[in-house]
Amino acid sequence: MKTLLLLALASIKRVGDLHAFSVDESCVEFGPADSQVTLRPRPGYVPKVPTTPFKDQVVSLQALPPEEADSALALLSDSFDVIAKLGQGSYGCVYKVKHIYDDKIYAVKRVILNGNADSEVKALARLDHPNIVRYITCWPGSDNWTSNQEINQVSNTPGSSSDVGIFERDSCEERDDDDDDDENDTSGVESLSVTESASAAEPTGSNRTDRLDSSNHSGTYLFIQMEFCEGGTLTDWIQKRNYQKKQRTTVEINKIFYEIITGVEFIHANKLIHRDLKPDNILFGADGKVKIGDFGLVAAQTDQNGDPVERSNRGTLSYMSPEQENEKNYDEKTDIFPLGLVWFEMLWKISTGMEREKLWKDLKNQRFPKGFSQSFSTESKFIMKMLSYSPEHRPHAKDVKEKLEKFFHLDQNVLSQKTI
Repeated sequence: MKTLLLLALASIKRVGDLHAFSVDESCVEFGPADSQVTLRPRPGYVPKVPTTPFKDQVVSLQALPPEEADSALALLSDSFDVIAKLGQGSYGCVYKVKHIYDDKIYAVKRVILNGNADSEVKALARLDHPNIVRYITCWPGSDNWTSNQEINQVSNTPGSSSDVGIFERDSCEERDDDDDDDENDTSGVESLSVTESASAAEPTGSNRTDRLDSSNHSGTYLFIQMEFCEGGTLTDWIQKRNYQKKQRTTVEINKIFYEIITGVEFIHANKLIHRDLKPDNILFGADGKVKIGDFGLVAAQTDQNGDPVERSNRGTLSYMSPEQENEKNYDEKTDIFPLGLVWFEMLWKISTGMEREKLWKDLKNQRFPKGFSQSFSTESKFIMKMLSYSPEHRPHAKDVKEKLEKFFHLDQNVLSQKTI
């Protein structure tokens, strides 16, 4: 019995070192004839009690040695089991995880800990709203959490990248989110920073994904825990409706857009600009409610003195406002332009990529396809204003929301109906 027990202890010694309970031979005391066994804490052992990070804390996790990098993904922290890697893009990686204590599913986003990550997590912590992806907590960790083996393991199961809203499905090359702006671009977000020492510029060019997953990268990552949005993205919703025989109703569409503009109104009321609004970053929760996600490019509306900020063309090219494309100064109304495109996309069936490309050129010049204004007379007037070349001529999010309430009679009975 003694021999078997010692062998068993030896086999679990390494596992014990990773968890709250750890034993080895020094913990065992045998009674007469080895018939009684007493387990005691080993000398000098300090138990590691698994803790659940709270919203107002940043918890440092132990980085594993390189030889254990393959098993690190299965840990993430003492509190999670990783279910799947959902996707990766220029922003970093997203994982679907299960909390081992509350049994709930969450999304964990891993990004390089720099100025962009600091701004994103601080913005999420401030933006507590039913139509914005809910932030839980964050923690730093080293690059040893990722192994080369798991880099290309992207889940194709339900609840994958599109269900999180922080995975750029086809736009990794299109989105420009390098941290190479004029430093004034983020000066107005200093109050959002979680670290003053991790603002080194990222490399530019087409190797964004490579740099994030390179085993040679020696920087620190930030892990951001958020609610998991299992209803998919607005992109999924649009594609599904495009290929269904069931006609989309304007009531359903305008209800969804009302929730989108309500979330954006809250972002703007908190003096922030999203800068990357598009269907991939608009999600649905389990209850069908809209959730705006991916705040990786969030910026303050003004600098600390309340003055306009000089900015660069960061965002997704096909949804950029003219002032973003032309690298002019812009304010929160730069978010209104892509919302005009999104609203159109929800209303009008687009069958092919070639058709979409032509439509987008026309839309950005305020030209609608034949029949659109006749079919959606009220919506087309609002969208026309939202797509104004000059931001001064675009409405505020609050104005759009009020117009929707007035013209489409979106009372509580309509708003409470499930949309997906």
